[in-house]
Amino acid sequence: VLDLFCGHGDLGMLAQETGDSFTVIGADFSNAMIKWNTLRKKTISDALMLPFAECSLDTVIICGGLHHIRESNLHTALKEIFRVLKPHGVLSFFEPIDDAIIVKIIRKFFYSTFSNLGERGNDESILYKDLLSKELCNAKFERISFQYIGNIGYALLSQTDILNILRKPAQNKLYADILLKIDIMLNKTFISRLLSFGCIMQARRPQK
Repeated sequence: VLDLFCGHGDLGMLAQETGDSFTVIGADFSNAMIKWNTLRKKTISDALMLPFAECSLDTVIICGGLHHIRESNLHTALKEIFRVLKPHGVLSFFEPIDDAIIVKIIRKFFYSTFSNLGERGNDESILYKDLLSKELCNAKFERISFQYIGNIGYALLSQTDILNILRKPAQNKLYADILLKIDIMLNKTFISRLLSFGCIMQARRPQK
């Protein structure tokens, strides 16, 4: 399993804890991230030129990494992931997504208010479901699933660095549990399409 854009390795460690029948390898472009990474196997790696043999990996997992690639390089990155996956190998990722109305409103009216939000840089992509689906198809992946996630609970629990007023309530377990349960319910309705800050998507390399 390759944890690409692994950062400190939190996702990879979580994956490794689910079983010992596989090995998780962390890969990140940042030397500082790799230095503090907690995975036993890790490497400094550019997503556009992965240091792995063709058809050598069973799974690639990503948490919030693809949007750090310029849109013009997104196809190259996905082709590299396709190359290193074995036939029927799976790519599974979470990414922030800009389909939701609430995200568009925040981008339009709040980015200028909260300077630490900032606009996406020139080296980042604004992702949409249609764009991700098109790029996966162009890279010859078969799409397995797509789900919008991260609604009200995500906004109130994960954005405490932006609004300090949210920090103290977010530390309350009961408050957090209620918000997460609301999110789970919303994820099962059409409203999720309007409110979600992110998505989980899975695709595979075909057998042939």
